[in-house]
Amino acid sequence: MLGILLGHSSPLYAIRKSYRSIKGASSLASHSRLSSALARIVELERENARLAAQNLQERQYQSQLFDRARRAVFRALPYKNSPANAFTGTLIQVTHRGKKEIFGVVASHTLQSVPFLDGLLGREFQAVYIHNNVAHTIPAKIVQFSPFTMRDLALVKFPAEYESMFDPIVLEDFHLELPTQGYSQGYACNILSKQTFPIVGINSTGTLTSRLPAAELGQRSGLCGSPVFTTDFHLMGIHIGSSYKTNVGYIAPVSAIKNLIQAYHAPAQSKPFSLSLAGREIGRLAVDEYLSRIELLDEHYRTLWKEDTQAKFSLANAEQELASYPQAAFIRLTLGHSSWKQGPKGTYVFDDISNPRIIITPLK
Repeated sequence: MLGILLGHSSPLYAIRKSYRSIKGASSLASHSRLSSALARIVELERENARLAAQNLQERQYQSQLFDRARRAVFRALPYKNSPANAFTGTLIQVTHRGKKEIFGVVASHTLQSVPFLDGLLGREFQAVYIHNNVAHTIPAKIVQFSPFTMRDLALVKFPAEYESMFDPIVLEDFHLELPTQGYSQGYACNILSKQTFPIVGINSTGTLTSRLPAAELGQRSGLCGSPVFTTDFHLMGIHIGSSYKTNVGYIAPVSAIKNLIQAYHAPAQSKPFSLSLAGREIGRLAVDEYLSRIELLDEHYRTLWKEDTQAKFSLANAEQELASYPQAAFIRLTLGHSSWKQGPKGTYVFDDISNPRIIITPLK
């Protein structure tokens, strides 16, 4: 706005030009116009100064936010150590039983799920972290994950001798009010990229949603796994994807990271992930489970509507169909279970629905 006010087409420029044209006039009307012009000039100059100070303050504040993000991210190099398609990871710190622990977090959809598929991470990969302007290549290993069809998060551990150089984000509990502004920085298209966008809501799977500029969607490859901050330096979650059709971005909340850490310490002892439909909980999932099918049933358990889904982001279709079937009495969820399986030549796969779990929840 400051540049506009000072430009040749600005009101301030026009008033100064008018002032010069009437400066030598002696009529009362001219003096009145001159006084009004001078008062307007003073008013606009004060407004310019205020906007300049506000703009400077905002730039300085954003610089602090992005500097904090930069020091907490790492590059995750894909399978076969090819640097052509690096992903982003975030370093986080928690306290468990009185001891500080450091983990990395990446998006699960960046992991190797098909043998011999290039360009994705394996269960073990190389991370690159910049410390004191020096790039360090560090071995990393996935120790817990929620599949890409659910929370789309994976927990990473590093050898203890490297942890002293890390500058992780301390996970804190805080109340998040939406909408709010989000700040993110990660390796988009292999370049450390700054992003700002509004966080606008939360969907039925507990995923935060953001509104992204359409022009940036094609420039976000590799950004998944980057931290998303609030304006007061709180980590609100991890960026896990975006839609080219709707310009919506998706963020796994901090609670999902904590659930992964809980599962890392106590495997298979809890079902922390909640699914909701029309404002009510319809099922809880373990961290390694995912929704495979959702069905609406009548009072005799006959199927009225069904959808096979691998969509991690929302149950919006089921919510829409629920309004079309007032006779629906139950909802049935078919859940798959994901686990690492040793694949050929050291690769790993995780896609197993051979032993599904069924949840039936009454709707009335």
